[in-house]
Amino acid sequence: MPSRWDRTAGLRRSVGILLGILLAVGAGFVLRSFEVATLEDQVDSWTAAANRAATELEQNDVTLADQTNASTALQLELQSKGERLVELEDVAVEYTLLQSTYSALQTATIAVQTTQSELETAFVTLSIDYQTLLAKWDNLQPIFSSDAQGEPLRVDISSGASPRELVCTGSMEPAIGCDDVVIHFPVDTADISTGDVIRFRQLKSDCKTTVPGWFFVHRVTGTFLRDGELHFWTKGDANPIGDPCAVAARHVVSKVIAVIYDAEISIASPTVAPVPAPAAGAQAGAAEAGN
Repeated sequence: MPSRWDRTAGLRRSVGILLGILLAVGAGFVLRSFEVATLEDQVDSWTAAANRAATELEQNDVTLADQTNASTALQLELQSKGERLVELEDVAVEYTLLQSTYSALQTATIAVQTTQSELETAFVTLSIDYQTLLAKWDNLQPIFSSDAQGEPLRVDISSGASPRELVCTGSMEPAIGCDDVVIHFPVDTADISTGDVIRFRQLKSDCKTTVPGWFFVHRVTGTFLRDGELHFWTKGDANPIGDPCAVAARHVVSKVIAVIYDAEISIASPTVAPVPAPAAGAQAGAAEAGN
C-alpha cells in the first residue's frame, strides 16, 4: 500500500497539476481578457473611425451637393453670360454701324454746311445782281413788234445802245423800212468798215458844217484819210448815187447794230435782225435823214 508520504506527495502533485492547470487557465483567461479588451478598443476605434468616416461622407455628400448646385448655378451663369456676350457682340456690330453712319452724317453735314455757305455766297451775289438789274430796269427801253407776241425786246440804253424810229423817205429800203426801228451803238470809228450802216450828222452843202438836230442813216461804201482824219463815203441803199459829201470821223455818231422790223418803240414785241447788205442791182441814193 502506498504510504502516507506517497499519498501526500501525490496529492501535492495533483494540487500542483491543478494549480498549474488553474494558472494556465487563468493566464489564458487574462490573455483572452486582454485580447478582448484590445479587440474592444480596436472595435471602438474602428467604430469611431467609421462614424467619423460616415460623418465625413455625409459632409462630403452635402459638400458635393453644394458643389453640384454651385456648378449648375455657374453653368447657368456662364450660359447667361454667353448669351449676354452674344448680345454685346451684336451691340458692338450695331455700334460700329452707328459709328459709320455718324461719320457719314458728319461728312454730309460738312457738305451741307459747305453747300449752305456757297448758297449764301451765291444768294448775296444774286441779291447784288438783282439790285443791279432793278437799278438798270428803268434804263431798259421796251420795243414791240406788231407781228410778234410775248414780252418786248428791251434795250439797255445805259450801255450806249439807242433804239430809234427814223424820219424815213425810204432811202435805205429794203434793208431798213419806214416802219422799222434801228438799234445803234457808239463805236470807235476805226472799227467801221465798208458795208456797215452808220448814223452821222447831216452836212451842209459846204461839206464842212452840220445841220443841227439832223442825222443820216446810210451805208458806208468806202473809206479814206484826209489831213490825217478818217473819212467815209456813204449812200442810201435805194438811192441811185452816193452822198455828195464824205463824212469825217468826228461827225459819225454811232453804228447801226440791229434792225427791228415792223416795230415801234413801246408798241409790240420785236423781231431783231442784223442790217443786211444791199441786194444785187439795188439802186443807190441819198440816205434818209433820221433823228
